[in-house]
Amino acid sequence: MKPLRISEDIMSLSDFKNYASKVLSRVQSSKRPIVITQNGKATAVLMSPAEYD
Repeated sequence: MKPLRISEDIMSLSDFKNYASKVLSRVQSSKRPIVITQNGKATAVLMSPAEYD
């Protein structure tokens, strides 16, 4: 797994909802996880299946 870039790899749940398709494409191409926040707190991590394995 590639290291997390704080400025690029953390996004709010509302941003994820608005740009889900683009975010999924970015996760596949960058091979980096995305941290999704809700009310300012990390609640989930999105990563490609290949990186998860």
